[in-house]
Amino acid sequence: MLHYLLSALLAIVFLPPSPSLAQPTDPRIYDAHTVRLMSMAVMTWAQDHDGTLPPDMSSMYDYIAGKPEGTVEERKATIRKAFLSSGDQGVKIPDEADPKWAADHSSFAYIGVEGLKIEGLGSWGDLAIVHQRLDKGTVVEASEQNPEGRVFSIAFIDGHAEMMGRAQAESVIADSIAVFRALKSGGTLPDSHQLDMDILAIRSAIVAYAKAHNDDLPPDLGATLPFLPAPKVQAKKPLPKAAAYLLPEAQRNTHIPEDADSDWVNAHTSYIYLGTAGAPLAKIEDPQDTILFHGRRPVELRKRGVPFKGIPLATVWGQTVIADDDYAKWMIDVSKRVVAFAKTGSPLPEHLNAYRDCRLITKAILDYAKAHKGQMPPDLGTTLAYLDPSLSTAEKALLYLSPRTESSTTLPDELTPDWINRRSNYVYLGAAGIDVKFAREAGVQYVLHGPLTETYEVLRPGVPAMPMVAVGSFWGTAWLEPPDSVGPHAVEFRQSLDAIKVGAGK
Repeated sequence: MLHYLLSALLAIVFLPPSPSLAQPTDPRIYDAHTVRLMSMAVMTWAQDHDGTLPPDMSSMYDYIAGKPEGTVEERKATIRKAFLSSGDQGVKIPDEADPKWAADHSSFAYIGVEGLKIEGLGSWGDLAIVHQRLDKGTVVEASEQNPEGRVFSIAFIDGHAEMMGRAQAESVIADSIAVFRALKSGGTLPDSHQLDMDILAIRSAIVAYAKAHNDDLPPDLGATLPFLPAPKVQAKKPLPKAAAYLLPEAQRNTHIPEDADSDWVNAHTSYIYLGTAGAPLAKIEDPQDTILFHGRRPVELRKRGVPFKGIPLATVWGQTVIADDDYAKWMIDVSKRVVAFAKTGSPLPEHLNAYRDCRLITKAILDYAKAHKGQMPPDLGTTLAYLDPSLSTAEKALLYLSPRTESSTTLPDELTPDWINRRSNYVYLGAAGIDVKFAREAGVQYVLHGPLTETYEVLRPGVPAMPMVAVGSFWGTAWLEPPDSVGPHAVEFRQSLDAIKVGAGK
């Protein structure tokens, strides 16, 4: 659970990190914050160098430490803050310390391999790129599960950071190094990473098919074969193109013809496809969690140092989830209904209905602000003119009603701002006189949320069903969150917005 706490404390979803941000004081969060900034430096370096990974930590010095310092003491202070952990703040830094010294004496290690393309690395959320050295762990209270009393901060390619005990840290680091080396040499990848790479390739083929067919999803997986991208990294013994549609174990045990065609893919694929012709890809709601295909049977894999057994699920975004039976069944049912909504407009599951309401209303709120010099609308009614014009009057009215009040509310023949303000049961936290930019800078996250008394049971992998409420954010995103978290945060954010409004009126 440490990484969930870490994510919340760092607010990684909402506030992009910057070397100029003040470091946290809690040693665990301090070290995780530092390692995460290093991982972001890797990405920035790659952006400036044709998408390739840096050769070593010293080459990233300016990206980690920021602008060059003026005096010797300023340079030493920068190295201390950017390269040393909370436990190493007392280390003596010589006056002549340079980028190589900083890298050699850093409390953290970079494990990337020079020349590899970022886009060809597969599942970014599972590949470690920078980690706290295993002799530099952060001291925590010893426990039965962690008798050593140390945790280690590890940052992944996607920029998130986690804290874990030594055994798991060693395994994650070793697995990631093995992947980097295999990608560099063209050797055999671990099954978990090969699965991720194949799923990303199929997802890319689905997107390419849709792009070539007026955003229409393909009728089956075989139809995507001509759109399957070439591997970003060439293996020493490349398999036929159609191998991507088989699970890694099946790739080893199946004869795959070099000239395998779409019919062969449909007859032999390890996956069940949930998409259908006539469903626009752009209308798939919640693409981060909605799945488009899944494995026919469970697999046994190691991901990030941990053994997993379950059904592989492939999301619209190309992420892989190894799911237990309960979550897989629930997610497959939800995703089928999402695809049906995209194709025919049939009802969404309640939790995604609320998610969609918050997403579209939030977009209208921010579009209003763009048209009014960054100022938030005075109420939800004034967002009416900024909704998607392709929606019917009834569809627009339903957006402002939570799923369980839709059937009990008489929709108007003519939708007006007054009707919205009287009937909407979504809670808007903003008001006239509040600048969106100031709200973001103040760390305010919610712009609106659903009624706290109307919750929806949502499953997540490996945990029991939880009640959730939909929220929309100042960053234009929407998500589902437990009501006992939404309630207190909403009060806090409204107070911050009220203070911004008062300040603006002075």
